[in-house]
Amino acid sequence: MSRRAAPTVDQLLNLADRAEAGPLSAAEAARLREGLQHLAVGRGPYRPRASQTQHAKQIAALARIVHRARNRGAQNVPLFALTQILAEPGQSKEQAA
Repeated sequence: MSRRAAPTVDQLLNLADRAEAGPLSAAEAARLREGLQHLAVGRGPYRPRASQTQHAKQIAALARIVHRARNRGAQNVPLFALTQILAEPGQSKEQAA
């Protein structure tokens, strides 16, 4: 028994287009499932890139600073505090200013 090649992205998109027009045949549905499983095997669980994680941490830190400032009744947030948060992880506090 020979193993078929995994469906290409174009073939999967074609099957998806056909599914919008009407029901797929059993063979087409099986081919679509096979292609999706093939794609899923090559990928692990979703993990954000390091840069996305770093940006999310920076945004959360900025939100905390603004929230604390508002709770204290402050009208301004010190610029040095913002630059410290936005500095690259390996950058020293003096280089950030």
